Amino acid sequence: MPTFVFRAALAALLLTAGFAATDLRADEDAPRLMVDALNAERAARGLGRLATNRRLANEAQFLAERLAEENTLRIDLAAQQQRLRSAGYPYRRIASVAASGTGQTNLALEHVMARSNASEDVLSSEYSEIGIGRAGDEVSYWVVTLAHPIREADAGWRRELLMHVNAYRARYGLAALTLNETLNVMAQAHSDDMARRDYFGHDTPEGITVADRAVTAGYKYGVISENLAAGLRKPEEVVQGWIRSEPHRVAMMNEKITEAGAGYSFVPFDDGQVGSVHYWTLNMGRPRTKRR
Repeated sequence: MPTFVFRAALAALLLTAGFAATDLRADEDAPRLMVDALNAERAARGLGRLATNRRLANEAQFLAERLAEENTLRIDLAAQQQRLRSAGYPYRRIASVAASGTGQTNLALEHVMARSNASEDVLSSEYSEIGIGRAGDEVSYWVVTLAHPIREADAGWRRELLMHVNAYRARYGLAALTLNETLNVMAQAHSDDMARRDYFGHDTPEGITVADRAVTAGYKYGVISENLAAGLRKPEEVVQGWIRSEPHRVAMMNEKITEAGAGYSFVPFDDGQVGSVHYWTLNMGRPRTKRR
């Protein structure tokens, strides 16, 4: 990704937000004022606010100091990505913008490079968090880092997942499924295994099936089935995906099943071939009826 630098775009944003013509370089609150200005412009365009993130701010400050020391505006994005990874910040998208200025005019950033796409970044709905760094004496070097983090599913995902499954079953007059702890453990183990060993499928690399896993888990079933999903964070999105897929929808609508168990595994830095970050398993079954 190229290094983006901006001048007129940012100056316009600051003036639109109603900031006085001041030397921002001399103001300790300059990074905060810049964030406020950018958010004011985003709000005017119906876009969500950018939340300040400490790790992004630390990274932007580190980079600004390096640019000031080396007297350059070139950003090594690959190195920045690795630093953020080392800092434990998983992201789906990232962009960085660098600019320098003398601080002697009412413009926030005095000198800029050509090929500026900064406004496309700061006014993009693809980003939700921001960090700003500033360094230098005679010349101020600014770095704006924008990102959209990867987040784990919210607490309570298991019951939420079952709630959406049961809501769909209820639309067709089918009884609600109840959570079964053995099925929960079994589903969780499969989600963890897929995430750990980098595969996505009902059968393990050794060919172990859902029925095999049920036997190993001690679930004596009359009926057993399984739905899988990957790459989605919200339980509602997972269930909607299953509804749109006929085999998954049929499995959820089976009138013979009475119980379910869910598993979810989160891999924020998922570098494998699957690379889906979120791994979901829904096991559905009915215990075997005891023979008399």
